[in-house]
Amino acid sequence: MNADICNGVEFRAALHLNTPLAVLLRHGYPHYDLAFCPPNFADGAEHGHWSAKLKTMREIGIDMDDPSPGWETFEMAIRNGHDLQYVQFLIALRGIVENQAPVRERLRLLRIEITQAKWAKYSGLAGHYVDEICEYFFPAFLATVTSLPRHAAVAMWDVAMDTPARIDQASDEQLLAFKGIGPAVLRQLRARCAEITEDRDEPLLDMVNRT
Repeated sequence: MNADICNGVEFRAALHLNTPLAVLLRHGYPHYDLAFCPPNFADGAEHGHWSAKLKTMREIGIDMDDPSPGWETFEMAIRNGHDLQYVQFLIALRGIVENQAPVRERLRLLRIEITQAKWAKYSGLAGHYVDEICEYFFPAFLATVTSLPRHAAVAMWDVAMDTPARIDQASDEQLLAFKGIGPAVLRQLRARCAEITEDRDEPLLDMVNRT
C-alpha cells in the first residue's frame, strides 16, 4: 500500500440485513499500523472487508479542500456506506433480532422499531417493507418448504397444521388430502420437518445468524 496517499485501512461492514450486529458495530473502524494485519472482524467477505483509507488533500501536503463525493442516488449512498443513519438502522434491527427473547417477542419489538418515524425513508427500499423484514428473520415454517404450493400452505395454516411437530403427528393420508400435496411434496415436507430440531411447536422459524 502506498503510504504517501493512504492513512491505513478502514473496516467496511456489508450493509445488509444478514450482517451480524458485532460486524456492523465495527463499521468505520480504522487500522493504521500496516506492519501488522488488521483484526478479523467478519466471517467471510460477504459480511465485510478492509479498504484503503485515503489521506485528505492537506494530509498529503496539498493546501486545498477535498472534492465533494458528488451527487449520488439514495440507494447508492446506502450501498457505498455514505448514509450513516442506515448503519444505525441495521444496528437497531440486529440488536432486537439477535437477543435471546422468544421469537414472538422479538417479532413484536421488530415491528415497533421498523415503523418508527426516523426510519421512514427506508421503508420503500426493496426488501424493506415491514412484513418483508419480519419474514426475512422469522419466516413461517411452511414458507420454507419450497416445493409446497401456496394454496396448500394457506389451507394448512387455516387448520393450524403449521408446525413441524403437528405435521409429524399427522398421517400421510391427512397430509395428502390437502390439494397440491402429492407423494413428492409429502416426502420433501417430511424431510424439512426432520431438519428442524428446536422449537418444533413454533410456526415461525428463527433464521437469525449471529456469527
